[in-house]
Amino acid sequence: MIHEAGHKILKQSEIRQRAAQCRKSGCRFTGLCWFTGSCLLPSEHCDEHRDSLGARMQMMTDLAPGDHVYRLSEPFAGVVVVTNGWLKTYTVDSDGTEQIVSFITGGELAGLEALEDGTHKHNAVALCKTSCCLLDVDDFAEVCKNQPDVLKEFLAVFGAALRKQEILAGNYSSTEKLAAFLMDLLARSDIDPSASRTLSLPMTHHDIASYLAMAPETLSRQIKRLIKSGLIKSSGKHLEIIDPGGLAKTADGALMV
Repeated sequence: MIHEAGHKILKQSEIRQRAAQCRKSGCRFTGLCWFTGSCLLPSEHCDEHRDSLGARMQMMTDLAPGDHVYRLSEPFAGVVVVTNGWLKTYTVDSDGTEQIVSFITGGELAGLEALEDGTHKHNAVALCKTSCCLLDVDDFAEVCKNQPDVLKEFLAVFGAALRKQEILAGNYSSTEKLAAFLMDLLARSDIDPSASRTLSLPMTHHDIASYLAMAPETLSRQIKRLIKSGLIKSSGKHLEIIDPGGLAKTADGALMV
């Protein structure tokens, strides 16, 4: 787990500073934060919960690309809240090939699959500089009980994850899956809709192909098809969505959002 891997555990002063940054960033789970001196709960709840829960959510860390948050079969230590950056979750088959399970970004949760029996079913690794928080599962349950808005956000995130898995398992074409994936990335980004819709992709094309259950060569062909159709432009890890409406129409029923 992150605190066992030698990553930095922030001091209380650093935690308070980070908590304020998280709130400004628009993280949908700021209601989970109970940092002494900078409680982000509604004011009527701060005094009630700060003393009893304030010290429990203290595992905040900066991850470099390639750092693991948790690994397959490790015991579940708590709910991981990604505050910024990107994680990918993956398994490794008997041939040593990675199978990408999900991509998780700021304001989203990781590690929930371990709730079943207390052990992680896959690995989670940072794709770029990433920050995350760790919250004890019992505390998480208490937050959801006392703050309906947090529970609603959790259910929304969980529902979106289920929708994506349905699409990946569905009878959609490679073009539809790729278009839906790109529209999903756009929806999850902090890009101003009125500005240029250029995405900086933290994941490799090989990872994307694995996630979409297609060969890398197939992914390359589908990207070229979308470029030829005037829907996107691609340059290395940067991809510009030229025609969001057209891309959404291409995704059709496979839209993840």
